[in-house]
Amino acid sequence: MSKVQLAQLISVDPRTVTNYETNGAPQSKTVALAEALKVMPSFFTIHPSEPAIEDLSETQVWFRSLRKSTARQRKSAIGHGRSALLLFHWIESHFRLPNCDLPMEQMAQMPPEASALALRGDWSYGENPLPNMVSLAESHGIRVFCLPSVGKEVDAFSFVFDGQPYIAVDAHKTPERVRFDIFIRQLYDGRFRRTGNG
Repeated sequence: MSKVQLAQLISVDPRTVTNYETNGAPQSKTVALAEALKVMPSFFTIHPSEPAIEDLSETQVWFRSLRKSTARQRKSAIGHGRSALLLFHWIESHFRLPNCDLPMEQMAQMPPEASALALRGDWSYGENPLPNMVSLAESHGIRVFCLPSVGKEVDAFSFVFDGQPYIAVDAHKTPERVRFDIFIRQLYDGRFRRTGNG
């Protein structure tokens, strides 16, 4: 949905929507925004314990397919990344998830091929076949989430937030392509070392 479309649905002009993005919307527009965006009104309420999701910016995110996506699509994807941060924050407050054991600092000092071999060794796979990549990544503390409709253009992307690595994948792709996106492009390629705020 574009700003123009949202503005029409809540009976304001597009500049007002831009102002809402920067300064927040007035309480009187909460219900209208929730109905237009098909979310609960509580979605717009920030709890003090929640992560500062606005700190996730495009400069922190490594996109798998930067040239195929537009700036608008990337902004939308980052918005989904911010929502994923809130989702995982809730999950972690109710369940115990594995700690991340991805050796990001060591991988940062290696070329991709060397980091691939080192990671296989650290995870005790050597040259053996790898299992389901989503399960493998999650078992090592990497948070994996799926992208909605923007996934086709944006492809996969990854980022580090507060020292925690995240990978977004397109759920509509074949399992083989998801496997490639997670392990080859996001882990082996060492992209986590180039992103993140901590």
